[in-house]
Amino acid sequence: MKKILIYFFLFLLIAGNVYSFVSGIELANEIGTFETESKRIHQENIELEKKATTINSLQYAASIAASLDFVKQAAPIYLNNLTYALNR
Repeated sequence: MKKILIYFFLFLLIAGNVYSFVSGIELANEIGTFETESKRIHQENIELEKKATTINSLQYAASIAASLDFVKQAAPIYLNNLTYALNR
């Protein structure tokens, strides 16, 4: 009876170790997939930041204005009386 229990627990221990090993391999593959996906997203984010910087630049605005034939520059407007802005 003792031998049967020992073999049974030994079998359970081996089966648990095999299951742990196989699930560890599956998790490692999933981690690799997540790492490649995060690298791809990071690269895409860098490219989008470059595009956003280009679009927000003054040179881009000037080139678009020139292509749309906006040649007249607006004169700045200055406030002579700042009492309202300073709340005095």
